[in-house]
Amino acid sequence: MIPAHGYEASYRHENNGRAHFSAKPVIAWGDDGAAMVADMETGRLRDADTWSNFAGLRKADTPLVGVIPGDGWRAEIQTDTGDTDFRPILAWTLDAEGTCTPLVADSDGYAEDATRGENFTRICHSDDAP
Repeated sequence: MIPAHGYEASYRHENNGRAHFSAKPVIAWGDDGAAMVADMETGRLRDADTWSNFAGLRKADTPLVGVIPGDGWRAEIQTDTGDTDFRPILAWTLDAEGTCTPLVADSDGYAEDATRGENFTRICHSDDAP
């Protein structure tokens, strides 16, 4: 058995004609290469594909390990009129792989990745921005 990291087994469920999915983390790879997950009922590892609703494996989201204040950083955005807009970075998330993601507030007040918008230009500090 080889310890596994970064993968999860996906399971399909039907409820009132609608499909939804759940996931279990892959704990290890068996000697035959099978993904193994914890069976909570038996308290043992079990091949992930032995449940009838197994839907496949996928790369798991990297867990967040920290959040750092935005501290004067801003995202530069080009508006539809060609003007430049600066949105304050609320915070930076830090994941287990060491990636920092800048978060800004969207129009509804929810945090979103500043770099994902199609009009994103750059990240700058307030000392460097006009």
